[in-house]
Formats: sequence, structure tokens, C-alpha cells
Amino acid sequence: MGMYDDVSYVKDLEKRFGDQNVLVNSILASVKSALKLDDLAKYKQRIQKMVADETIEDADMANQLLAAVAAREKELRK
Repeated sequence: MGMYDDVSYVKDLEKRFGDQNVLVNSILASVKSALKLDDLAKYKQRIQKMVADETIEDADMANQLLAAVAAREKELRK
């Protein structure tokens, strides 16, 4: 885990796939499979940084990712 902590990894994904949907789907898969709240906190911070850095330009995609983090957090807290 922690792949999205590395800006160069994310940039490499963008170069290889060129489609933000692929990037978002990859992050969503990681969020949905997270087993620890600490991991989700890291994903949330990383997503927010990606929005600030304009790696994710679409606000709807960013909101979708953050909603997935919140939903998974709720599941893990049960």
C-alpha cells in the first residue's frame, strides 16, 4: 500500500493511461479494500493533495473518491 503517497507513481499512471477514470477506479479499488482506518486517512490526505496539485481536475471525481473513503470508514468502524 501507499502507492498514492508517491507523486511520481500517480504521474506515471496518468502518462500510461491518460484517462482520469482509470486513475479514479484504481484509487477506488484501493479505498474499498482498505483494512485500516489509518490507511483511509492517508488516502483522504492524498486525494486532497491530488486535487490541490490538479492531478485530479474533476470535482465530481474528487467528491466520489472522498465519499468512498467516508463510506469505507463507516464500514470499518462497525
